[in-house]
Amino acid sequence: MLHSLDKFAGGVENRTSQLELNFPSWIESEFLLFKDIITLPHKGKVNIIKSLKIPKFVIKNKNRFKLLAYFYGFILFFYRVYKVKKFLNKNKFDVVLAVDDYFGLIGCLVSKNLVVSIRNYWEKMYNNSQTHLIPDFIYKKVYPYLLLNKKIHTVSKCLQQYLKNQYNLNSQAIYNIFNIKKIKKLATEEIEFDFEYFINIGHLNEQKNQKDLILAYNILKQNGIQEKLIIIGDGKNKNDLQYVIKSLNLENDIFLIGKQSNPYKYLKKAKLYISTSLYEGFPAVFVESNILKIPIISYDFMCGAKELAIYLSKNNPQDLAKMILNLKDKSLQIKNIDVSKENIIYKWENLLKEASV
Repeated sequence: MLHSLDKFAGGVENRTSQLELNFPSWIESEFLLFKDIITLPHKGKVNIIKSLKIPKFVIKNKNRFKLLAYFYGFILFFYRVYKVKKFLNKNKFDVVLAVDDYFGLIGCLVSKNLVVSIRNYWEKMYNNSQTHLIPDFIYKKVYPYLLLNKKIHTVSKCLQQYLKNQYNLNSQAIYNIFNIKKIKKLATEEIEFDFEYFINIGHLNEQKNQKDLILAYNILKQNGIQEKLIIIGDGKNKNDLQYVIKSLNLENDIFLIGKQSNPYKYLKKAKLYISTSLYEGFPAVFVESNILKIPIISYDFMCGAKELAIYLSKNNPQDLAKMILNLKDKSLQIKNIDVSKENIIYKWENLLKEASV
């Protein structure tokens, strides 16, 4: 149970697709989606629960009209709870895997044999976010209570420890699965750029915080670096980022190239992957960078940075730029972690079996 199978939606959809494709044949899987976008490969049957239409002005002005936004958010939420409950009563399953917090909330209300996949750091994620038009306290206060005695999966050891320390919730950390052969193959394709560059990949939003990346790059430029900066992704902050780039006269140095069906060919040829994320759960692009032997320099965010990267700066552009200037001409190490498919699938098999009892 998750939002969609849209390959451009984000890491959650792509990682869930890879997981399901690698399940052994004895696991018969189906998808229950809430948005009818299916561009990722899958094995199981796809079921769609259509959404209620929410007025666009409510979505666009959710901060201004909070009570109205919450009203529509709760109507939609309980409509989905009703529809999912009806679907599960009609179609008997041994276990439900709810991917991400919103669908975990729904899952807690409709299924006893449930595994909830938690993939982000709540303290930052739900900070005046109104995710799915639901108040943040639902995720940080009500949701942890509903998760007591549930089977919980986390995408990183950091998240596992956070849930235990903050909410006394037991969970199992299992890393995302990656198609290493496919990543390496796609990385061999040619690109249109013939200059050296640093790279960042992700949604253009507050979480990924590319504004700090641009400010750090401006400091690097002032210190004489020749590399350009390529940012792959799209999002609501695109216009703001373009304005910052223009105001700093960096139009010929920083390139926002939008979403890419094959980001790996750009990642492979980068000198450095740079992240200014403020929080994550398990940044998949860090693993992909390691697979392609691209060194990483990153903000020391919660969660996952320490698990996946060696070179971590304080969370401000000045310290990030200083670290890059000190390290960029040195032989940087790559952090190796175990993302072997066999080990990951074995852990998932055991977790699903435990939840089905």
